[in-house]
Amino acid sequence: MQQQTVLTSMSHDVLGNETPFCAVTFSTDGRSLALLKQHGLSILDTNTWTEKQLTTLHSFRTVHISLSQDSKLVAAEDQIWDMGTGQSVAQFNQAIDIQFDPDASANLIAVADWYGHLGLWQLS
Repeated sequence: MQQQTVLTSMSHDVLGNETPFCAVTFSTDGRSLALLKQHGLSILDTNTWTEKQLTTLHSFRTVHISLSQDSKLVAAEDQIWDMGTGQSVAQFNQAIDIQFDPDASANLIAVADWYGHLGLWQLS
């Protein structure tokens, strides 16, 4: 496998400041790449390679990111955001990892927190 460095410029924000990547994940259809950076959460369109900033993160506590099966929701840190609007749709106290169930019909998410607890939630 040959390594390619297509997106080296993506490690800087619009002001030219260094913003290292912390986690990345592809959507199931490969059309989007969710980017968790030190100070923000973005979605990269893999057809046009354009980046859409979803939110700014004020505290950095985790390096986990996940996308729902339908690629409408993205989870990072202790929140879930709507990828279309960039609005937070759920927040979990002290969460360190949020994962979507691969069976989209179940609408389940698993949430691990700093206290060692695991919670299963059903999205409505």
